[in-house]
Amino acid sequence: MSFFKSIFYGVKLYFLASLAIGLSYFIEIQRNDLNGNIEDSMLNIIHSIEILTLVFPLFCFYVGSKQSNLIRRKTDSGFAAAISASIGFLMILYMNWIIALGSLMIADAVNILDNINNWYFDSEINNINEILNEQIWRIIPAILAGLFAAIINNKNEDSKQLELKNSLQNDVKESSPTPWLYSVGVIDEHGFEWIKHNNKQWYRNANSGDEWKEYS
Repeated sequence: MSFFKSIFYGVKLYFLASLAIGLSYFIEIQRNDLNGNIEDSMLNIIHSIEILTLVFPLFCFYVGSKQSNLIRRKTDSGFAAAISASIGFLMILYMNWIIALGSLMIADAVNILDNINNWYFDSEINNINEILNEQIWRIIPAILAGLFAAIINNKNEDSKQLELKNSLQNDVKESSPTPWLYSVGVIDEHGFEWIKHNNKQWYRNANSGDEWKEYS
């Protein structure tokens, strides 16, 4: 269940980020529509989406490191991060473009796209949708970033768990009024084993495994 929980967690973060960006596009289009320079606004949005696809793997790395905390196994953690990263990339690329189109429809300015296609883009690539589709290959670095972050952070989590376990064991040993039965002490020339515990000296017969006795 944690596998799907991790995927849902990652998709949720990607959706919130995409929604925040989309709302900024919506506000910019409506504001520039009132000022009469909506074409400049659309060009800025097109360029910003292209830039987002370039820097998006950094966000995938962050989300992947967060997802690894939800899954114990490295392989499951990596697969979950990769799946959600691919979904998140598609959200960044197409969800925000749909929001931009919806904003143009509300502003009654969909014809702006035809004007941009006609005078801005060259003859080889004269359609905005084609430009967006050409960015799809950038999904690969995003997936690899999420996968790498999840595996690396999962490894760190394993080491942290081991350190915590060892620390708890040491705390139990120190809090006990007598030394731990399986503690190993120093053997002297008389055949006794010595250990220091709670600022006191304890002894027993060497290699006997007996209870420790306080030296007074």
